[in-house]
Amino acid sequence: MSVIIPVNKQYRIELEKYSWQVSQWVSRPSRKNGGNWTGLSWHNTLQQAGETLQRRLVADEDLEGVQEIIDALRASSHLIASAIVASGLPNSWMDRSDPDKEV
Repeated sequence: MSVIIPVNKQYRIELEKYSWQVSQWVSRPSRKNGGNWTGLSWHNTLQQAGETLQRRLVADEDLEGVQEIIDALRASSHLIASAIVASGLPNSWMDRSDPDKEV
């Protein structure tokens, strides 16, 4: 099963067979579509992938001061959560036929 959660034009989270992957768009003029997605990190859970992506999004910013860091953390958290909800996939990777699993 492969699921893609687009976060923005530069990053996305993918569910592969055994792990969650944070990927980044890399521009490559030699490619027909102008670039490709490259895996940056692999994680056991969606939460771990989201936390890694949040750290990366905040690190990409040129921040000065505590308030700017807090604002960047809030904005990146909202961006990732919104992408997950908009994907329509929360809990869809769980087997809904198993009544003992929480959905």
